[in-house]
Amino acid sequence: MENNGSYLALPLYEKAGQTQAMLEKNIKQILTQAHQEYEQKERSGQSSQAVLDQLVQDSLTQLQKSMDLSL
Repeated sequence: MENNGSYLALPLYEKAGQTQAMLEKNIKQILTQAHQEYEQKERSGQSSQAVLDQLVQDSLTQLQKSMDLSL
């Protein structure tokens, strides 16, 4: 990460820590759910790439909505 990535400082406002904690919680919850759904659909024989593409889009939408509600 040090050689290839960049760091973003946590914004300086009163609820920054709460926002970060909520983001982390939401990401874990949404991706866990997406992973479970992916495994279930793959077991039923659905196309892996199509399922994955849809789950990625759905997960991003859910994350956006969850953060809009919490701010």
